[in-house]
Amino acid sequence: MRTRFWFQVSSRALAAHGTTTCISDPHEIANVSGIEGIRWLMAATEGIPVRLMYTLPSCVPASPYESAGATLTARDLAPLARDPRIASVGEVMNFPGVLDGDQVLLEIIELGQPAGSTARGLAVDGHAPELRGLDVCGYAAAGVESDHESLSAAEALEKLRLGMWLWIREGSTRNLEDLLPVIMEHTPERCGFVADDRTPGDLLREGDLDYIIRRSVSLGLDPIQAIKMSSLHPAQYFGFKDRGAIAPGYLADMLLVPDLHDFHPRRVYIDGRLVAENGKALFEAPTLPSTGIDAILHTIRLRDFDIERLRLPGHNGKAHVIGLVPDQIVTEDRLMEVEARDGCLVADPARDLLKVAVVERYGRGRVGVGLLHGLGLRQGAMASSVAHDAHNIVVVGSHDSDMALAVREIERLQGGW
Repeated sequence: MRTRFWFQVSSRALAAHGTTTCISDPHEIANVSGIEGIRWLMAATEGIPVRLMYTLPSCVPASPYESAGATLTARDLAPLARDPRIASVGEVMNFPGVLDGDQVLLEIIELGQPAGSTARGLAVDGHAPELRGLDVCGYAAAGVESDHESLSAAEALEKLRLGMWLWIREGSTRNLEDLLPVIMEHTPERCGFVADDRTPGDLLREGDLDYIIRRSVSLGLDPIQAIKMSSLHPAQYFGFKDRGAIAPGYLADMLLVPDLHDFHPRRVYIDGRLVAENGKALFEAPTLPSTGIDAILHTIRLRDFDIERLRLPGHNGKAHVIGLVPDQIVTEDRLMEVEARDGCLVADPARDLLKVAVVERYGRGRVGVGLLHGLGLRQGAMASSVAHDAHNIVVVGSHDSDMALAVREIERLQGGW
């Protein structure tokens, strides 16, 4: 779960839509602030009615080529594993590292094995788009148990047949329509829904897992199967033996829903307490704790940045361009005609061709510049420090001066978009 809200705020929206337990991979804050960031986040989210549980982030940094603010190893993470709020080893995004036998990464995966960090072991989450054949066999054999990045029905079915769990993502990036035929035809038990990277607007406008249930039912899925994929199946995967049923000995997490085909929770109970009714949370969002927050909120330190760092030397002709794919996290390599002025490549908004740069935020002074196609921005620039996974500043624009201004504004704000 990633909503881009502070959980103090998003918990009210989640409760209103019937979500009672969330699993969050804190690799975002960890890539910026390390183990101290994780500990601060866990302390900051105590006492909120909606349960927030965490994973042990396996991707800090996400790859050897990232410029992150921290590096975490199995030795750093092992003490956290014994916290009862830890649900799994977080998504293993560096699947090339797994296949290459990266020892640091394999030791983190081993934390999920029984007696690796806890007596019962932990689930190990995956992240492996388009990984097929012997490569996905090696990935699973290393101990990774699930994937939420499958892009096609054939890929999803292959992973299920290897014994992996399939999570169908319908966040602001969407795969439901492509993958639902696998569920409709084969009715596998090792599958569920995730609302990964759901933007605040989509969460408030559409909902959370309740929206995915409604959407899947509208596409023909049996509502009971859809509900199981949002409750029982995740509980089984994470080993939550006290969740997934309304029965003696289970947590009293319950939703009252008038119509299973139009899934809108009327009342939401967590631990037997009524926390939301008729789409409204019945609790106030607690304030953020002040202790340690300055170190979390002031982390952007630019070095030697000016407009000259956004120049992209080149000449007229064809160049490789990053191609955006609507509603998807993956991009394409596109070859396009480009124009140079004074020895540098320039944007051409009329053809939806823009400049893009990544400006490193941790005081090392690194800047990478390229070209981007498919965003639709006609003038000006936009920048964000919410940029998976190292969260350096990503800026896109039609002119270098606009891009430089946007970067400086992110620096002034100390983060945002």
